[in-house]
Amino acid sequence: MAELKDILSYGIDDDVIRNLLKIAEQLDSYSQMVPMHRTNDYVGLVVKRLLHYLSKETNAAVLCFRVDIHAFAWRVRNVFEGVLLLEHVTKNKNSAEAFIAQKIGDEKTILESLLSLGSSAAENTSPIRERIDKANAVLRKHGFEKTPPWRTDFLAISAGLKYEYDAFYKLYSKYVHPSAWTILSDADEYETIQYWEIFLVQVQLHSQHALACAEAFLSTRGEFVRKNG
Repeated sequence: MAELKDILSYGIDDDVIRNLLKIAEQLDSYSQMVPMHRTNDYVGLVVKRLLHYLSKETNAAVLCFRVDIHAFAWRVRNVFEGVLLLEHVTKNKNSAEAFIAQKIGDEKTILESLLSLGSSAAENTSPIRERIDKANAVLRKHGFEKTPPWRTDFLAISAGLKYEYDAFYKLYSKYVHPSAWTILSDADEYETIQYWEIFLVQVQLHSQHALACAEAFLSTRGEFVRKNG
């Protein structure tokens, strides 16, 4: 990994915001550059969508910066998890297919939960049942197997980021869940400059990591990119 001084922005908040916005713009640009080589280019599709997601979450983090530390931590955690997914999908055979199968499985789970509410009119549930049947048909057509969502700790090991997961993931969780620490503490206990700076360093590191991963993937597909934007 590059030296911290090479990839982190120091200075006033405006400098940091400009840096993050530049990263978000580059991630979106890379998303649009992903070439789709064939009809069933599952890897290309997933990488394209992940880069777009990472761009949106980095932009969203900027909107929360110095405004809402809970929302900022949430967005930073999303960027971290997005990077884990990006690393896993680009480095592990068949993982893109599994991720797409998870998408279909997620929707089925949601729809089946809605059906469990029951209804006095059977026709009210017919669109839901038809959508479930369609999901099952897609799974069969493409030979996808039902795959549960990957655990974040598993992804961290796969991506070679176990240290970052062990060091910071519990901290993220305290902010994005209704934890006793943030509920019972006064604001000056959890909304300190030190915690803001931890999250700020993390979002810069992980968004830059995403850029590097995107550049490496694009190069394997014959796309020339100028390193780090």
